[in-house]
Amino acid sequence: MLKKAAVFVRLLYRDGPSGVFGKIAHWRGHRAAQPRIDAEYGTDTLSWVQVKDMSASGPNVAYATEYGPSPVFDSERILRQLPLDFSEHVFVDLGCGKGLMLILAARLGFNRIIGVEFGKVLHEIALVNLDKFRRGNRNTPAIEVVLGDAAEFELPTAPLAIYLYHPFGPEVICKVLANLRASLIAAPRSCWIVYVNPVHHHVFEECDFLRTHKAVLSRDLGEPYALYRYCGD
Repeated sequence: MLKKAAVFVRLLYRDGPSGVFGKIAHWRGHRAAQPRIDAEYGTDTLSWVQVKDMSASGPNVAYATEYGPSPVFDSERILRQLPLDFSEHVFVDLGCGKGLMLILAARLGFNRIIGVEFGKVLHEIALVNLDKFRRGNRNTPAIEVVLGDAAEFELPTAPLAIYLYHPFGPEVICKVLANLRASLIAAPRSCWIVYVNPVHHHVFEECDFLRTHKAVLSRDLGEPYALYRYCGD
């Protein structure tokens, strides 16, 4: 108890009352939001999965990261910052895991949603989760889960909102960006990238066809993230 009190006093001294109570409000929001989708639909999105247990194969397995659920409270808040009409953009989650963000994207109003996942175990769980979600929603938009490598995925030619929750290392990011560049040159269109937990933010910053719209790289009040937009349309 004394230890917790000491931590609280240090935070109060460092951040002031508004900063401390802002952190408390955020923590409460995160804690309430994270299990809500599983509780509502009977899905399984919260349990973690190590790379070795994904039944993934191919040259990019070495660059994959373990599955952990996207922070729903933060991710919804971040997506709502995008200055675009969700109904006019295709939501693409590269490394979609168990499909949590696909469900959130559907709830936010995207009319076409695609998840790409190369782990067979995660892909199968995502399909089951989405089936449960559809049974609980009559007006579910078109949702597709592709079993495949994000580095080889052919992007749709519609306006894009691409989501990543630190799914892989820079080796794969560079391949994804090369494919994205070619796709945008062939069919110029609106394209936004939402990168949550942007461990490799510098790779995107060095990309000459993207501009950083916003980057919040500290964890002072929620999950770090960066927003990028295509600057050639």
